[in-house]
Amino acid sequence: MLTVGVDVSIQRTSGKVHSAKVTEINEKNRTVTVEWFENGDTKGKEVSLADIVQLNPKYFVGAPSPNLSATGPRIAIGQHQYGRTTQINGARIVPAQIDNDFVAPAPPQHKKQIAKPGASTGSTVPVVPPHSGSLNRASNNTFKLRASTVTAVQDNNNSNYAVVNKANKEKEATTPVTPVTPQEPEPPKHAVTDNGQDKNAGPARKSVAMSKVDEIKKNREERRAKQAEAMAQKQEMTKNQSNNKNWEFGNMIKEYRAQLNISALNINEPVLDHKICVAVRKRPLNKRENARGEVDVITIPNRDTILIHEPKTKLDLTRYLDHSNFRFDYAFEEGADNELVYRFTAKPLVKTIFDGGMATCFAYGQTGSGKTHTMGGNFSGKGQDCSKGIYYMATRDIFTLLRQPKYASQSFVVTASYFEIYAGKVFDLLNGKEMLRVLEDAKGQVQVCGLTEIPVHSVDGVLELIQKGSTDRTSGQTQVNANSSRSHAVFQISLRKATRLHGKFSLIDLAGNERGADTASADQRTRMEGAEINKSLLALKECIRALGRKNASHTPFRSSKLTHILKDSFIGENTRTCMIAMISPGMSSCENSLNTLRYADRVKELGAENPLERQEREDREMENIVDVDLDEELYDGDQISSEMLELTQAVSHLQELEEDLLEAHGEMIEVYPKFTLQLRQIMDITKRVDYDMNEYVGRMTDLIEENKQYIERMEARCRAMRQQMQEEEKISMAMKRPHY
Repeated sequence: MLTVGVDVSIQRTSGKVHSAKVTEINEKNRTVTVEWFENGDTKGKEVSLADIVQLNPKYFVGAPSPNLSATGPRIAIGQHQYGRTTQINGARIVPAQIDNDFVAPAPPQHKKQIAKPGASTGSTVPVVPPHSGSLNRASNNTFKLRASTVTAVQDNNNSNYAVVNKANKEKEATTPVTPVTPQEPEPPKHAVTDNGQDKNAGPARKSVAMSKVDEIKKNREERRAKQAEAMAQKQEMTKNQSNNKNWEFGNMIKEYRAQLNISALNINEPVLDHKICVAVRKRPLNKRENARGEVDVITIPNRDTILIHEPKTKLDLTRYLDHSNFRFDYAFEEGADNELVYRFTAKPLVKTIFDGGMATCFAYGQTGSGKTHTMGGNFSGKGQDCSKGIYYMATRDIFTLLRQPKYASQSFVVTASYFEIYAGKVFDLLNGKEMLRVLEDAKGQVQVCGLTEIPVHSVDGVLELIQKGSTDRTSGQTQVNANSSRSHAVFQISLRKATRLHGKFSLIDLAGNERGADTASADQRTRMEGAEINKSLLALKECIRALGRKNASHTPFRSSKLTHILKDSFIGENTRTCMIAMISPGMSSCENSLNTLRYADRVKELGAENPLERQEREDREMENIVDVDLDEELYDGDQISSEMLELTQAVSHLQELEEDLLEAHGEMIEVYPKFTLQLRQIMDITKRVDYDMNEYVGRMTDLIEENKQYIERMEARCRAMRQQMQEEEKISMAMKRPHY
């Protein structure tokens, strides 16, 4: 029997067999821990019980097979007493039972008899090798043991076979058992190598620890194989996309989109009724972006959702995507045409002006994102097809409604005006870009003095006005667009009954929303232009948000020239507003596209928010609205630095001084003819031979004193404006890292 302290033979992983001492037997894990002395050191190893049995059969003669786990005392199989049971892998062995149904196999034709130890020379016993047939599994998961057990055990030392035949004599007397004479096994042929290792031995036996090591090694090799395969695929894709440095981001976006169920907005879907409608339109990649190998980072999975995949790089240069999700009333993918955009945005607003209301439609977005294309029409080279824009489509539907019997009898007169707001000044696009003044009358109504309003009687007449005004609109070159619109273009269609205004539809193509970083480092004129654009856009956002609040007590329409002119579109009861935010899909425009989406999201927040929490938040916002400095209120809550706010305020002050100086200059021009005439009259006195010098000096002094105030006023305003220009330059140069 195997016990702690006995010497056993073990085989190393190299195949070497040597002796070792048993130090621990773990019946639960079916392992044996052994130690031996080698090269002056004590070494140890954990060996499976099956390996011990195979190399040390002398300790297991008449004992259960290594796969037998005894629940009670260790008892040899041939020595069971009645009533004792042993388990084999959880199955019970009942030695008292006799398998009478066992049928012995046919005896072989050749039998080899060997002498039984301790018996006479003539006594022989057949050799029966260990065989699974000696146990017959019953249907009730119980093993029946034969009454006569014959076990053959190979002796490891002399390779002879010893036969142990123990029988239960009492059972043999009552139940005869047919002797079993299986075929005799041939002794193994041993081939020994030079180092004493058996060549016919199976693969080297391994301990539990070595098995785990091999499993880890196998997993590591599989993992490395997968990594090598992925690297090979990456190298192949790099080879195919050698000209596109952004191919990796493109593949990540493509894999992300493959997981989405994309369903674009179609023209047959119903149009929702909104007081404030916010839609987003994505344009396709243009030729310049395709030539640079830019990746489309905008995904529109359904009719109201926008996904933007912002490419980023970790510190270890690992590339990844930061996904941002936005929700609006409508989202138009790059395949949508102007007709589809018009149907869901501006078309529902047309009927508002026939009901005596004010309708406003804005096109907002980065420079080059497609605002002028959407509002004015398709571009073909340097020309523009105005019949494909929202200006034309809205006018077409207005004249269609005018022909209906309901409105044909009301004698409406349709007038059109077209003007632009550039750097805080208003210019008439239908009258040679004449500069206009914006004033409020005694009733608080905002009037654009001198604005040209032309009566129109057909769609073609409106089309001519649009083409004329678009030609004179102010444009400039930017980093994004060589011919970028740098002003807010306002096209207004008014319905009048005689001289009274009945309704008005304002269609505004806003200037590009430039970031502070794009304007702060430019020349002074560009900085003033960009600062005014950003200020007016922020004021517009706050006015639209105030329009969406019920019982809003304050609307900051005086914060910019644009919102001041559109005052009646924000404070009236019957008003409807639509904003179309344009975004560019390229990687280089990702930051500007995010700014555009955030701006539109703040105009009308449609995020997943609890309605009660949103109502409480809006109530708190209304309570916190007080009449403070307009610039501070305007920029409150927006992502803008204090330096950028200071620059904007400086630019606003500079524009005010400019207006004052221009006003003084105008007065000087009006006074100058009279002053010149008086100078000539005084000069005529000196033509007489006997003129009175006292009279000449007196009249000249009086004339100078009379007109001195105009000169001094001009001088003071010029000095103040020069000082403010230097201050604005100083603030601009001191800005570290402005952002919008």
